[in-house]
Amino acid sequence: LQHHLSSEDALYESFLKHTISFQKVFLKGMKGVCLAGLTTTWAGLGGDAHYLKNNLFAKYIWNIGKKTKIIFAGSGGLLSATDESHPNIIDSYSLGHESFRGFSFAGLGPFIKDGEGANAKYEYIGATKYCKGSVDFMFPIGLPEQFGVRAFVFSDFGTIWGAPYVDATEKQQLTDTHNIRVSVGGGVAIRTPFGVLKFTWAKPIKKDDSDKEKIFLFGIGSSF
Repeated sequence: LQHHLSSEDALYESFLKHTISFQKVFLKGMKGVCLAGLTTTWAGLGGDAHYLKNNLFAKYIWNIGKKTKIIFAGSGGLLSATDESHPNIIDSYSLGHESFRGFSFAGLGPFIKDGEGANAKYEYIGATKYCKGSVDFMFPIGLPEQFGVRAFVFSDFGTIWGAPYVDATEKQQLTDTHNIRVSVGGGVAIRTPFGVLKFTWAKPIKKDDSDKEKIFLFGIGSSF
């Protein structure tokens, strides 16, 4: 049981959350590790939020060699209200940055468009459904092992849609499609005492006009 309070919007939430996960190691054929799970969140014990949120995720790490691997990953989510209200934008889904490389945070999905042409402005309003996948190939680049450097190439693909609530004026327009987005890219990962630093270049090759790109990314993680 958790509580969430947003002082800016004066929202109070109480919710229950649980995760069922699965892991299996394959020692023959495509040797690797399979991870999968389902996370369910129910809000409605009190406060302003009343929704049910289900997230599915799966990942297969195929160890081709000691230093080379391919990672297949996929996820999807569904958010639905459990009463006559609408889910808040803070509870809705967003993709971008590390979750969909090549796009800025909340840089794809439902937007409210205000204006026309070069002066048009797009405001992200959240989404209730998404599905996405990715393929990453990580490999050494010939440097000594003590340098802890790997290179990688990848492709992300998926879509996000279903605005939870729209309050647009006559001059505004909703952009909310099921269109598939695709990005490709590559980068370098460096192991340091503080974690694994990742420098990523990404480029969308299929996107909507309202989407916001982010070509260069920097991040830090716990492992390659």
